[in-house]
Amino acid sequence: MAKTAKLKPINSVIWVTEDKCQTITPEQVCMDVVGEKAYGIASLPSQWTLPFFVISGTLLETYKIGRCFDESLRAWKQSVEKAAKLCGISAQDSIIVRSNAQTEGLEERGKYISVGGILADWPALVKHCFDDSIEQAESSNISMPIIVQKRVDPLLRGHVSNERRIAEEKRDWQGEIETALPQLFKISLRKWRKKINVSSYLGSALTCPSSKALKEVLSVPCTWATDCGLRVHFEWIFDGDYIFLVQADEESESTGINPLKRSVMSIERPTRESTIFPRCVHKLSAEDADKYKSYYKIQNPLLYQKLGQNIAPLYILDNENTLSLLAQGIVSQELESDLRVLASQSLIIRTDVDTDDKEERQLLPRTCEIREMDAAVTWLKKNYAELKEKTTNNIIFILHNYIPAFSYAFAYASPKNNIVRMEALWGLPEGLYYYSHDKYIVDTMGEDITTVDPTNFKVEERRNYKKYFVCPMKDGRWEVQSLAMPFDWKASIPEKDWIKEIALVTRRIAEAEQQSISVMWFVGVDHNRYNRHVFPWFHEPYQYNETQMTPRNKLSFERTFITRTLQDVERLENQMQQQGGIIRNVLIQPTDEKILRNRDVIDRIGHAAQLLGANIILEGGILSHAYYQLVRTGAKVEVRNTFGKTQSLEFNKLVRDKIPEKIEKNGEQAVTAQLEKDILIRLLKRKLVEESLEVLDAKDTDDLIAELADVMEVIDSIVKQKGIVFQDILDRKEKKRKKAGGFEKGVYLKKTSNNTEISTGTIVVDSDPVDIRQTIAKSTDLRKYSTANESFTRIKVPVTMDDWEIRPSVKADSIDIVIKGERKQGTLQIEISVFEEAKQMSFFEK
Repeated sequence: MAKTAKLKPINSVIWVTEDKCQTITPEQVCMDVVGEKAYGIASLPSQWTLPFFVISGTLLETYKIGRCFDESLRAWKQSVEKAAKLCGISAQDSIIVRSNAQTEGLEERGKYISVGGILADWPALVKHCFDDSIEQAESSNISMPIIVQKRVDPLLRGHVSNERRIAEEKRDWQGEIETALPQLFKISLRKWRKKINVSSYLGSALTCPSSKALKEVLSVPCTWATDCGLRVHFEWIFDGDYIFLVQADEESESTGINPLKRSVMSIERPTRESTIFPRCVHKLSAEDADKYKSYYKIQNPLLYQKLGQNIAPLYILDNENTLSLLAQGIVSQELESDLRVLASQSLIIRTDVDTDDKEERQLLPRTCEIREMDAAVTWLKKNYAELKEKTTNNIIFILHNYIPAFSYAFAYASPKNNIVRMEALWGLPEGLYYYSHDKYIVDTMGEDITTVDPTNFKVEERRNYKKYFVCPMKDGRWEVQSLAMPFDWKASIPEKDWIKEIALVTRRIAEAEQQSISVMWFVGVDHNRYNRHVFPWFHEPYQYNETQMTPRNKLSFERTFITRTLQDVERLENQMQQQGGIIRNVLIQPTDEKILRNRDVIDRIGHAAQLLGANIILEGGILSHAYYQLVRTGAKVEVRNTFGKTQSLEFNKLVRDKIPEKIEKNGEQAVTAQLEKDILIRLLKRKLVEESLEVLDAKDTDDLIAELADVMEVIDSIVKQKGIVFQDILDRKEKKRKKAGGFEKGVYLKKTSNNTEISTGTIVVDSDPVDIRQTIAKSTDLRKYSTANESFTRIKVPVTMDDWEIRPSVKADSIDIVIKGERKQGTLQIEISVFEEAKQMSFFEK
């Protein structure tokens, strides 16, 4: 079935079959025929990409059925040559033969290979692509048309995208230049900053004078896509003169689940019927505090009760006779009776052990929702037997009915510290272990928790794109599901008052425990039932250290292995044994519930990653169990989203009066300051220089008019602020004109000379071409002292020089120094690169 797309073909596609070469009109182009890549390229303005044609997928079918391929290709040869001629590709021209499956969109980027060569060798190149696709077992039934596209030698290549995972707004783009250390950049399209007239670029190639202009030129196709309402991933190459878009993959609108609707299933209180309840379990109460001193999951709710927090009814299974029978696989009638009552609605069974060992009490067995007594009995028998083999500590079970909440949070606080950190995600808390989530930093504005006022708390919210969450299904199972829009970007703690309440109570818990702690919170519970929207559920000691979690840039050649299922874990372990492939990153994104809370599986992943020398990339929270367990294996864990301060976009510049209003209308916050008169005049003078330099950079007459208008606006403002009469400026201008003339004649003074033998001066008009290139003046002074040497260098660079580069002469082996300068919009940027150390060097030859 064809995919619904907003990206529409605007160019014809040259289509090659065994017996003919034909042109498919834009109206006839569809993914099911030409393939998804070719569809995307055909949707681009033709001047923005490179010529291409498409070979029908029937050629792959011919190859797979075992006919003599070389003989078959002879029948295609004439059609291919005709298509190449129509595209302007000759036999010795460089081409790239590209995979082009009918479903090869964003989800399958990079799944199949593309091969470069010359057109004359197209049969071997096509065969290489076919062999690769056939090797992939799941590709046996695919249809694979092949793209043959003209190729240029790229100086640089990369990507730019506004996919929803990258940006909430379609106008925000992120790009990458593929180098040994990938260079990232952002393109934020704001019409109040710069309006791009895309129509003026549609009929011509994307000219790019240098790599420094990449971002500016790529803003054109980004604006075009944004104006068309697209979310798209562009792949681009730069050959030194032009940028070509060689792939355009549109992102489909994703379907998913609304977490608010899924979490509001009504859970009634247990049905008592005529049964006496409870019979062998007992309801937790304050009197149990001494009995369960070393059971964290019991001590926690008792503390919350002391702090005035409502908790759900909890029932404890610790009866020695009942557990003794359970160890033999026998379930008493009393336990069956209690389980029948509790399982009449969704039942959750949790485990706790009598220990102070944090490692042993984490990720203990716990059920999903149980709705049948027999299922509860089976689970208890199995898990009690397994735990008895692993620990000599006492084991108890905590039972309660499922508590509907639309999201969960972990909050971190420490005594006398006014900052509280939170992580939150829709659905169940297991999602926070591994999946992208929101972060909140709350300043409670005081060290003394007894005197702080929640109304004064400052909340910093950092929303992230959240594709996955763990969702309770209607049949009681818990599954990894995709979030529906707009919840993938929507704050998972929707009310600031809830955030403040979580921060306040978390701090109170930390003060009561007198240690740093991480607290798990239910968010969005039934207010009518619990008399609150949020309440704490569990906490444990936790030491937060940001410096251990800072992520690094991923190198472009590094391979990332994604573990979603137990089969993936086994494949990772096979890689460890075979040492095959270069795996530098292991990303954990479980879709199998057996991975979510399984400590043994986490150990296996951590052990394999450590032996492979790979980094575990964790999109989940650092305040939850999974992070601690992964670190414990000795593997290096890199957290995708930390609590480190985000970079704000600072301008710190004088702008036109109405700019803040435009920013506000675009949904952004503009922080401004009112300047005093003397500071304003100083900044206006700087602005005049800045605008004058932009006149220097004007590309055409229209740009020149716009930049001159900006210069005149600044001059008018200076005149007004200084109280200057404009006529005085005009009079002074006319006086200088009469004395020295204007600039109408285009007189260029090359040099002057003074000959004492001639009493009269002369003007000589030199007919040689004028060289207006600017030069850099440099001088070096070497100074020698008794104990050291000094090299003093002076560089003089004209302020109007666009960009420059010099390489000093260094008197040392294996040393390379490059000094680069670039002037852009009134700012001069200097870069100095020094490779290796040298004991003595001289920046410039005399």
